[in-house]
Amino acid sequence: MATPEPVDYDRGVILRIIPNSGAPGAGSHVCMYADSPGIYYAPNGLPVSLDWARMAGFDVDADLKERERNERRASALAAVDKEFNLLPEGEIVEEGDDFQIVHMGYGWFDVLNSDGARANDRRLRREEASELVRSLRDGQAHKDTLNG
Repeated sequence: MATPEPVDYDRGVILRIIPNSGAPGAGSHVCMYADSPGIYYAPNGLPVSLDWARMAGFDVDADLKERERNERRASALAAVDKEFNLLPEGEIVEEGDDFQIVHMGYGWFDVLNSDGARANDRRLRREEASELVRSLRDGQAHKDTLNG
């Protein structure tokens, strides 16, 4: 199992402390990212139970309801995007051993080499990105689309 990353306080964290009542966990910190309601962590990044979150004063039921709402909204938006043939940002649309074409949003694409570095110096349309990959594989890339 991978070691969790500590909580990123710059991301927007709500921090609560379990009151000193003699109960297990008293004095422990419980964190929740503002953009991910209903998921609770200790400062070291380990997940915290819903019971501990309640003891720390989080409104767990409301947070879980907000989380479900956010998930359903994201799912509905993805369905609409799929219906209109819109690709999610960051989706890899073409991949080979040495290059991949990645959708960067709004119909623009980047060509990344095997190290993850951009091979183009401006965003490209899908056809341009495919042409650039063919040119790079053939060793005849166009200067106006290459970094360098």
